Amino acid sequence: MITTQDMRVFSLECLKWAERSENASDRETIMRVARMWMKTASAIDLRIAGGGESVPDLRRKLD
Repeated sequence: MITTQDMRVFSLECLKWAERSENASDRETIMRVARMWMKTASAIDLRIAGGGESVPDLRRKLD
């Protein structure tokens, strides 16, 4: 299972890729992905700190 630390590491890797990209559109896309990984990691950490599950159980939504 991927951890929030893994997500943050991947976010930093994305930023490195974005820095090396010569194409502005590609750079923006990669930066959006980096922000999403960081935002997701933070949201999960906040949820866990509040006593919640790391990922909500969505099985009931399938019914």
